[in-house]
Amino acid sequence: AILGSVSDYCAHHAHCTVMIVKKPKNKENHSN
Repeated sequence: AILGSVSDYCAHHAHCTVMIVKKPKNKENHSN
């Protein structure tokens, strides 16, 4: 996966666990 510059920096320099989640491509709302 290719990350943006900010998320890439955070993932490699953070002192804690980082989880990067991609926004879904579809425009449907999946809320319960």
